[in-house]
Amino acid sequence: MKIGNLSDKFKSPRARSFFNVVFFLCIFVFCFSTTSYTLPKSSFAADSLVKILQAKGWVESGFQSQTVHYLGKSIDPAYKYFLIDTSTSRSGEKITPFPFANTIITAPFVAFGFPEGIIYLSAFIFFLYLILLLRITKLYLTPIATIFGTPLLHHFISFSDVSIAATLVLFGITFLLTEDMSFNKNQPRLFISGALMGIACWYRPEVIILTSCFLFSNFLIPLIKTKTIEKEVVRRSFVFSFGFLILFSAFIAYNWVHYDSILGPRVESNRSILLFDWPTKFGSIRSLLINGNGRVGLFGYSAWYLFVIGFCLWNWTKIRETSQIWIITFLTNLTLVCIFTPNDSNIDWGSRYFTCSAFVPLLLLKEFQQIKIGKPIFQKFFLSILGILILYSLNINHKVIRTMRRISLQLTQIQSSIPWSESKVFVTHRNNIANTFGLNYLNQTILLLSSVEDLNKVVLENQKVNFVLIEDVTDNSLSKYAREHFQDRYSITEIRKERIGLIQLTEMISGKK
Repeated sequence: MKIGNLSDKFKSPRARSFFNVVFFLCIFVFCFSTTSYTLPKSSFAADSLVKILQAKGWVESGFQSQTVHYLGKSIDPAYKYFLIDTSTSRSGEKITPFPFANTIITAPFVAFGFPEGIIYLSAFIFFLYLILLLRITKLYLTPIATIFGTPLLHHFISFSDVSIAATLVLFGITFLLTEDMSFNKNQPRLFISGALMGIACWYRPEVIILTSCFLFSNFLIPLIKTKTIEKEVVRRSFVFSFGFLILFSAFIAYNWVHYDSILGPRVESNRSILLFDWPTKFGSIRSLLINGNGRVGLFGYSAWYLFVIGFCLWNWTKIRETSQIWIITFLTNLTLVCIFTPNDSNIDWGSRYFTCSAFVPLLLLKEFQQIKIGKPIFQKFFLSILGILILYSLNINHKVIRTMRRISLQLTQIQSSIPWSESKVFVTHRNNIANTFGLNYLNQTILLLSSVEDLNKVVLENQKVNFVLIEDVTDNSLSKYAREHFQDRYSITEIRKERIGLIQLTEMISGKK
């Protein structure tokens, strides 16, 4: 099935080079304008916010301690009222479950007072990802489909660790494959490919599963086809694995020394994935793959993935052995990630847990382009289906980007309605409210109580402190508790401000006469 490559229409090398420059300039502008449209400075919440706080803690300690930044630690030294659960390293540091490798990348932006810079860096990394895809496939459809038909752009700008890991994986693939997309026989390149995959594990544990699935498929396909495993396959796997294991072993050693854990605090904090409640697990798998729990899954977002993979399976004997290996890698990785992934994200359209393996259906577009399937009318029919499915994904992409901007605007509205003051302590007992305060965590004391009763302990131990209680407009239990228990010691008044919107504010001033 032939899909014309745009640059082939230019016979002159100079004209072709000019086209390439214009093409990537347009992509560059699109990536950064789309990122800017989502209002990065106002978008920090949940995981992305905690990663900034983790980097802030490292910076303010003079790069000596990984203890997460928390201005409430004088009131709450045990971090019971921090935004998320923390763990304690071997050296006694209070840490979050996010990779230290990501902290290293984020720290310069935090140090220079430009934390949103990590989001723009992720957009640039996505741009590099597109360049790598075009370099591998030599097909302009690939970066176009990636931009408009996948959730990768918003995955990259929403999760910096995902952007780095996915790009390291794809960079490793460029060393693994030759110009004709067969496996490389050059040992140094195979070693580098494995090493890059090993580095990616420092950012996302899904890469461990992906690498294991690739090695499994690398032996399975030749074994099925020839009933034997050739020395070349063994040699290739050994050199690749050696490169991978050096960096992966360093990852394990680092985690063991610093965290007393083999795979680090991220995996340690998700031990619940081994407790299989099958009804819950099936619901999680459905939301990961199709939809559910307020999310759009992988194939619900990019249905054309299924179409391209199904098309290649239908033409199994016509595709390269390399592509057969990638398909089995993708399917086995898909299965294992569904089983071992804690699908508990608040917002995750298209599921970021599959981002590191998303290159497979993108590379298969090359096979889709080259397979001949009879009469031209059939070729046009399949091309039309692919085009319609990509347009469907484009529609979802458009809605998601607009939703991201709307969320940022809502966060801005909430944050601007709060009378921030470094002399006061801001208290809430609702996680969804605590996640709206964004970068104010850098210079404000904010406590997330487990229950309204925790307010009693906090107030009794800090009786000279002024508090601002922040609640959902539908739940005033915190301020009600304060009035019932502290009316005699505090002046408790509701703060009325226009356009407060989704929250209500109550101020507690100590020293009531």
